[in-house]
Amino acid sequence: MKKRVDARIKGQALQALLDAAPMELPKSLVEMETQQLVERAAADLQARGVKPEAAAAQSASFEGAAKRRVALGLIIAELARAETCSEARRGAGYRRAGGAVLRESRRGSKMVLYAAATLSEMEGVALEANVVKWVLSKAKAVDKPVSFDELMGSGA
Repeated sequence: MKKRVDARIKGQALQALLDAAPMELPKSLVEMETQQLVERAAADLQARGVKPEAAAAQSASFEGAAKRRVALGLIIAELARAETCSEARRGAGYRRAGGAVLRESRRGSKMVLYAAATLSEMEGVALEANVVKWVLSKAKAVDKPVSFDELMGSGA
């Protein structure tokens, strides 16, 4: 249940960023993100035994999500540059080794090998979490009672 609450708060914080910073998005970034979403959906469909052409045929349906992801990416990148949200990269314990990345465990007893793309994704998640923390530290939060069904998504 804590994960649901945290996810809801994160969604609200990210939506507040989007609402506070409307912007014109570069078409090329939106097109690239749309293509990536289509490719992921096609791979997911193919893994489930469905022909992936169905995803490509509906690429326009991914445009809204792509615009949201591009806008959030630009906002988060700017906040990381302007504020101290980039701590995620400093304290993560990563070392690059050729095309891969080594991450030392918290105990320092074992190393885990990650592909550079995986590291980039992990850094993005950590950076997003730091930005959400930053937003929550600056925002005025108001507690709102929510029913269990609404929280779990079976309401509304």
